[in-house]
Amino acid sequence: MIGLLFFLLFLFLWVFQAVYRRIWYKDLTLTLRFGEPAVFAGGKASLQEIIENRKRFPVPVLEAGFRIRKGIQFEDETNTTTSDYLYKRDIFSLLGREQITRTHTLECPRRGHYTFSQVTLVSYSILHTRRYIREASSDASLYVYAGRTQLSGILPALDRILGEIESTRKLYEDPFSFSLIRPYTIQDPMKTINWKASAKAMELMVNTYSSVRSHRFRIFLDVSDPLIIRQEPLTEESIRLAATLSSRLLGQNQSVSFCVNACPKDEDRPFFLPEARGAGQACRIEQFLTTDFAKARLTDFAALVRDVTKRTSCDTPFTEPEIPLFISKNADSSLQEQLLAAIGPKVTGIWIIPVYAHESLPIPECGSLRLIPKEVS
Repeated sequence: MIGLLFFLLFLFLWVFQAVYRRIWYKDLTLTLRFGEPAVFAGGKASLQEIIENRKRFPVPVLEAGFRIRKGIQFEDETNTTTSDYLYKRDIFSLLGREQITRTHTLECPRRGHYTFSQVTLVSYSILHTRRYIREASSDASLYVYAGRTQLSGILPALDRILGEIESTRKLYEDPFSFSLIRPYTIQDPMKTINWKASAKAMELMVNTYSSVRSHRFRIFLDVSDPLIIRQEPLTEESIRLAATLSSRLLGQNQSVSFCVNACPKDEDRPFFLPEARGAGQACRIEQFLTTDFAKARLTDFAALVRDVTKRTSCDTPFTEPEIPLFISKNADSSLQEQLLAAIGPKVTGIWIIPVYAHESLPIPECGSLRLIPKEVS
């Protein structure tokens, strides 16, 4: 009798294991979802890990694992390991038609674009003698934008140049940009009279228009690090400066073009955005600045400036309302001469140079290119 019971138990376990091996992964899904599409470096993000078993058959033991590139950290480091990647593995036990959701808090100290890889589901036989593995996929991604930096030493210089340009803005008017209606003066041309408004006001009224000239900024970012000893703090400060400046200018409805001496993935030309306004331009800039430039293909910064100048201009490198902003820590007299040649003698440019605290500028100011140091602690 006892032998029969053991035989029946063995038969039941054998059948259960055979069936389990065939169906454990069916209607079983793992969903990884970030709570927000983007955060700024130094902030926090949330990650939802959702396991759903849609079949009636239970999954007693399930191990869900994935890896993500280093640069973010789980606030609760349970079941996490770090080597070349950050690995996370969680254990679940699911009944039939059950869903389990776990929410993790992530600390995001470094900029970057983070996606999941090697997403796997692992289960075991009843006696844990065999392991069953299935690969899963996830298209969830998180952008950690470059952090912001102080512009206290840079904005006054920009304000002075903007003040000089503002004095010439009223030379021409844009007939497609209506501003307001005001009483007629003897200096107004007859074609500007608004006859309907004049009839209502019982006096001559004229249309006025906004200026056709507006500020346009070209931001050039240098992310190369030619020295043997890498200067990562200065490079990161350059990236923060570019992100902060472009965000501030676009937030003021200024027109901004943006270029970096780094090639996007699978491309052989440096990153270049033609001038535009608005949140879309800001988003494109922020997303590209999450690139790992240490692994990107870089080009010569002076060559980039010359190439962009040829592509966007005809006879004059920069027109008067345009303000070139160069951000580069690699300051030397050779690069200074090339930048001066690019902007021309009639245009004032700004070269922001990140330097370590208490260090002076490595080159003197010359010509129409103003040098502004940005101290990095």
